Amino acid sequence: MPQAMTRHFATVEYHEDAILHFPSGLPAFEGLSRFLLIEHPGTAPLVFLQSLESPDVCLPAVPVKAVDPNYELALTAEDVETLDTGAAPEEANLGCLAVVSVPATGPATANLLAPVVVNWRTRIAVQSVRSDTRYHHQHPIVGSGTEAGPCS
Repeated sequence: MPQAMTRHFATVEYHEDAILHFPSGLPAFEGLSRFLLIEHPGTAPLVFLQSLESPDVCLPAVPVKAVDPNYELALTAEDVETLDTGAAPEEANLGCLAVVSVPATGPATANLLAPVVVNWRTRIAVQSVRSDTRYHHQHPIVGSGTEAGPCS
């Protein structure tokens, strides 16, 4: 079984089918395309996107519906093509995560402007940047008094 060295989780064993593939990387991490989704006991619904190419890159994230139950995803045509959702993206098996930021002072925030969208069938993912201003990249997380975990 393959293993990944990580800064925050030591050595992690994983199955190849557990890898999320970001064909274009992530903004600010364009050279990184392979991530593991790690669920750490006691931090749910918080999860971690751990880069397989760089042990130091680990992004905390939460399901967008945990931050805003009424969140409405808006994918670009390019995102739909990259995600390989077929003709009806609304019927695809998509997951939507908001990357979390935990500043030294102030509340934790979630990036609802550019959620990470995952096609669970293909394990292809994109960070889908919205073209509107309906959501913000620093949406306060209500009840963010809990620790964000080892990647903060």
